[in-house]
Amino acid sequence: MEYAIQLVAPILLGLFAGVWLDNHTQIRPWGTLGGLLVGLLLGFGSLYKRAMSMIQKQKAKSDKKDS
Repeated sequence: MEYAIQLVAPILLGLFAGVWLDNHTQIRPWGTLGGLLVGLLLGFGSLYKRAMSMIQKQKAKSDKKDS
């Protein structure tokens, strides 16, 4: 569940920020698309960093066990 929130929260925040930007400027639909893209990048980037951190911890644990 934590991973889903970590992925979905930035996407929704980016989407809502883009919609807000579209409603306050005349750039529709570019604000929404840009916000969604930024949210996707941040969400997946965060998930990737977390996965890499977990892999490194597992590798360190495995290396420690082998010694």
